[in-house]
Amino acid sequence: MKAVVLAAGWGTRLRPFTHTLPKHLLPLAGKPLIRHVLAMVREAGLTEVGLVVSPATLELFRKSLGG
Repeated sequence: MKAVVLAAGWGTRLRPFTHTLPKHLLPLAGKPLIRHVLAMVREAGLTEVGLVVSPATLELFRKSLGG
């Protein structure tokens, strides 16, 4: 089973928190929000994930997710 996770927004209404990081990379309980989302996707039994990100934030996501 496959999943698509949309993570391309900057979260302008969350400024100043999202001034340097996209909202999906903001820390929540010690790790980025996107890691919580991916953990839930894994718990649901989905094995393939497509992550939609902005080209401007691609490197930030790679660093955060280790890819």
